[in-house]
Amino acid sequence: ALARLRQDFIAQMREMGGFTDILMKYGTCGLTATLVASGATPVKNWQMTGEQSFPNLANIADTDAILKYQKRKFACANCPIACGGIFNVDSGKYPVGETHKPEYETIGAFGTLCMCDDFESIIKLNDMCNRSGLDTISAGTVLAFAMECFENGIITFADTDGIALTWGNAEAMIAMTAKMIAREGFGDVLTDGVKLAAEK
Repeated sequence: ALARLRQDFIAQMREMGGFTDILMKYGTCGLTATLVASGATPVKNWQMTGEQSFPNLANIADTDAILKYQKRKFACANCPIACGGIFNVDSGKYPVGETHKPEYETIGAFGTLCMCDDFESIIKLNDMCNRSGLDTISAGTVLAFAMECFENGIITFADTDGIALTWGNAEAMIAMTAKMIAREGFGDVLTDGVKLAAEK
C-alpha cells in the first residue's frame, strides 16, 4: 500500500510543473535567472542586485547552455526529483573530468557575487572545492570580500602574492582558491572565512 501511495505521489509531482519541473529538468541551477532578477541573489558582494547589474547573466543562467555539460543525472537516495547532474568539461581553459553540476548557491557565490560570468570557471571552482572539502558558498564569499578589499586599496598585489583580485577575474579566483586549499600565502589568510580574514 505504501509503495502504491509513493507511485501515485510521484506521478502527481511529475504533472505539477512549476518549481518541481525546474528541479527535475535542470536542478537548482534552473533557479538562477529568476532569483537574480528578483534581487534575491547578491551581485558584487551585495553592492548591487538584479539582472541589470549583471549584464551577462545568460552566460551562467541559460539552463539549456548549462546542460550541454551534463553527461547524466543522479538522485540522492530515494529522491524522486533527481536534481543532481554529473558534468564533464573536456576542452577550453578549465577542463574538468567527471564532476558534480554546480548548485544555484555555488553559481551565485562564484558568479554574481564575484561578478564572474565564465561558467566553465565556476564548474572548475566547484570541483576544486568539492575535492578539497571547502564549502563553495564560503569560498565565493571570502573571494568577493577580498575583491572588495582589493578594489578599495585595503589589500594590494603585495598582499595577494601578485594575484589581481579584480571583479570577475576567473583566473585570479582559481589561483587564489588553489592557495586557499593549500593554505599558502594570502590563501591562508582567506581560507577560514570572512570573519577571521577581516580580523587578520
